[in-house]
Amino acid sequence: MDACQERLGVHANGLVDHLVRRGDPQTLRIRTWVNDELRQNTNTADMIFPVAELVASASQVFPLEPGDIVITGTPSGVGVGMDPMRFLQPGDVVRIEIDRLGTIEYAIVAP
Repeated sequence: MDACQERLGVHANGLVDHLVRRGDPQTLRIRTWVNDELRQNTNTADMIFPVAELVASASQVFPLEPGDIVITGTPSGVGVGMDPMRFLQPGDVVRIEIDRLGTIEYAIVAP
């Protein structure tokens, strides 16, 4: 058991192995685009709680499977912080990319 798995204290059905194979989860660049406009550009190193701690806490409450998404909050770049404020609208396309993990894209369908 490596240091990351030891800290988690669980294997979370392979999730820990999945993270470890992709390198240090505290060095992942995270970017969010809305309609191809870059809105957020940050890194997991800037998170308040380490990724391993978040996964460990979540896995104590519900089972985690590879591919599950754990939403933790947001860095700067949200619409309420813009001047003027800008919020997601039906038809907007949001794309989130996390280095070494992948990309998810979805269209907003309702307010």
